[in-house]
Amino acid sequence: MIDEDIPGLPRRPWGADTLRVAEEYALTQVSGKEETFDGEHQRLAWRLVRLVGQTFVEAFDGTWVNLPAEGSSPARVAVDLPFRKMFYPEPITLLTAAMKRRTGEEWALVFG
Repeated sequence: MIDEDIPGLPRRPWGADTLRVAEEYALTQVSGKEETFDGEHQRLAWRLVRLVGQTFVEAFDGTWVNLPAEGSSPARVAVDLPFRKMFYPEPITLLTAAMKRRTGEEWALVFG
């Protein structure tokens, strides 16, 4: 379970507070974007991708979707939100952006 990986998650983990706690924890474990999916951090990274995506699914009645490869962009996963016309967010992109920017507020900002 993700709460075994990330200490301090709220009891109901589907909101901005969960995203803040998880992002802060990720920043203590991964020192930069390049290390996000390396062997040492891979398990945590994929669990964070699922947590971030599922937070959007649960909070906004979204659904997971697979986006096909287009041009030079590879296939990827995203969350389809009923109130948006495009597939957004892409949890992998949110994770790597947070590891690059290192603000501790990236996920909660998008969530808001």
